[in-house]
Amino acid sequence: MVSRRQVLVWAGLAAGAAVTPAWAAEDRHVVYGRFSRREEAQEVLWDISRVLGPEVGSKLGLGTVGEHVVIWYDRRGSDPTRAGKIARHHASLLARVDHTADLEVTDLSGAELQGLFNLCYGVDPSLEQARRRYDKVGRLLGPDLLRDLVIQDTPEGFATVYQRYKDRLSGARVAGRHTELLASEGFEVTVRVARQHPVVLRSTSRGVSETAVVHVNALPAPTRAPVQPKTTAEVRLPTAMSSELRDAINDHIQKLRRKGVLRQERTAWYVYNLHDDEPLAAINAGTPLQAASMIKPFVALAVLDKAERGQLVYGPVTKAKMEAMIQVSSNDATNWCMKQLGGPARVAALLRERYPALTRNLRLVEYIPSNGRTYRNLASATDYVAFLRAMWRDELPESDEMRRLMNLPKRDRLYDQVAQVPGGTEVYNKTGSTARLCGDMGVLVARTRQGERFPYIVVGIIDAPRRASSYGRWISSTGRVIRDVSGLVYERLRKEYGLV
Repeated sequence: MVSRRQVLVWAGLAAGAAVTPAWAAEDRHVVYGRFSRREEAQEVLWDISRVLGPEVGSKLGLGTVGEHVVIWYDRRGSDPTRAGKIARHHASLLARVDHTADLEVTDLSGAELQGLFNLCYGVDPSLEQARRRYDKVGRLLGPDLLRDLVIQDTPEGFATVYQRYKDRLSGARVAGRHTELLASEGFEVTVRVARQHPVVLRSTSRGVSETAVVHVNALPAPTRAPVQPKTTAEVRLPTAMSSELRDAINDHIQKLRRKGVLRQERTAWYVYNLHDDEPLAAINAGTPLQAASMIKPFVALAVLDKAERGQLVYGPVTKAKMEAMIQVSSNDATNWCMKQLGGPARVAALLRERYPALTRNLRLVEYIPSNGRTYRNLASATDYVAFLRAMWRDELPESDEMRRLMNLPKRDRLYDQVAQVPGGTEVYNKTGSTARLCGDMGVLVARTRQGERFPYIVVGIIDAPRRASSYGRWISSTGRVIRDVSGLVYERLRKEYGLV
């Protein structure tokens, strides 16, 4: 039975009370692109936030204009006459970057725009308090919610948020039901405009990034005895190259080619069972392809190697740069790390000398250009699997720190929006994205029906010979291909190894 309080909550939320100020026709917002699918807009939203910076990024969200999904910069209550000037300035900034060069940027009346909404279960002053709230919400509302439940770092504090990206009215209905279910904890669920606030915890991550902000890192390097690189075994390719899993992946890719989803793109795939230390399927695994941002874990390996040998101080500044490089894929942080080691050629030489089994096909030859068009750095699926296997087996310097970095909450194409992979699966990954490359390499930790952890690797690379005419459409479409293969892999492993 629905209580009078519940009816009032629903009515208040549906009317917009205590949710967000009503859209005002006189407001003018900045809108970036028009997309046919939310997933396409979400891919581009992440890239816009990186280009325009955290101040603008915290006010970016998804909305709708007619039948299109748009990315919008919330300027409610601001001077409407400046919206056009801001739009032109942002268009000039975005035009310089590969990922966002083809975006149409305009200003738009508030009357024409409808926002998409998430649910908020409360805001806490500390991350520790927010984690307790997060755990209670997940426990009371069930595992299905975990996939999209996050803690965001907002100006008001640490918010526990269910990322729904739906309209206000449907959000109000769900908020009403959840308020009733959480009544024993005293939580009142509200509807909030979806925002691109930094995510500091999600269900795929065991840890939370707590970066110290400092300006110098001038501590003298301690004197240590030389550290020899750990022995890393070669990764074996599957002996049965006509394996059932390999054939299933290949059949799926060929079907997509017949449909025109994939045309001239080259693809490479590798699935590795870390639980039993055996390769399961490989397609074009030894072919060097564009690495894009998937080169960054190798840069991190070089930094940690130097730190373990006492040749570089892994202090707060370096740690913050490493987190920015892996978690938000900062090109500036990546270039900073390479400069500390003497540049790309020196990093490549260090990796070849000390980790030859991980870098057979690695070609690290350039800094990340300011426009993001990094096409010359190459690696193969075998390189990524060798790296991830060594990381998992503690065969890298500071393997715990490498796992922490790879496990920081960030976007992925192996778990996020992959319905077959259960909520709460741990993910240790790094994506790569340009208008010519879509990829992901990572470890997923599933569970067997007996509760045992079952780690496995999935690597997917889609490499195009030329720049896509529409980055948003192409990266969304190819990202969907990697997600489909990840789902296919999980279904096969579930049946073969008794996963949940």
